[in-house]
Order: sequence, then C-alpha cells, then structure tokens
Amino acid sequence: MTQRVVVQMLVGGVLVLFVVGLSGLGLTMYATNSMSKDAQRYQAALTMVTLAQRVERHHLERGSYPASLAEVVEGATDPWGHPFEYRTTASGFELRSLGADGVEGGTGQNEDLVHTTP
Repeated sequence: MTQRVVVQMLVGGVLVLFVVGLSGLGLTMYATNSMSKDAQRYQAALTMVTLAQRVERHHLERGSYPASLAEVVEGATDPWGHPFEYRTTASGFELRSLGADGVEGGTGQNEDLVHTTP
C-alpha cells in the first residue's frame, strides 16, 4: 500500500506543493541505517523546501537572490551525497537534486527533483 504525503509551503507568496509517495506505514530504514529509496526522495524534497525558504529569505532581506547557494547554507547535499544545484533565472531561481545517480535526467530513483520559482 502506498501513501501520499503532501507538503505545502508558502514561498515568496507562492504556494508550493510536494507530493511524495511513501510505502508502508512510514519511512523504512535499512539495517545499515541508510534510508530507503522512497525515503531518500522524500528527504531530498523536504530539504529543497528548506533551501528554497532560505533563498527566499535572502531575497526578501537583501532585495536579490544569492549568487550561490553557499551564501545561505554551506555544504548542502542531497541524501545521495551530491551537492544541490542552484542557479538564478530571469524570474527567480532553480534548485535541483540530480537524484541517486547524480546525473541530469533519469527515471525512478535517478529522476531529478526540481524546484523553480514562477
């Protein structure tokens, strides 16, 4: 049985929704203490919400988006140990996790997670 978790966040006046599927009754951990594949994607999505908040806070306090993610947090990595990618765009910014393989594109666990501002 798969449950869906919806995470809502108001970021810069825009409602952001993350819908994440979880298997079983909760986040399952392997005996090695590494996260399950579903839990890793869930954790990456939640971390991206937190990073987006920090980027938006920087924008509200200073009037511009940070030039790099390091201006708001040092060493942010996704659950697979890859650094989150960040870039400014004409309308705001984009955050990206390249998934389990750390390579752009992919499907399943290798699929990129992307947060963009409108």
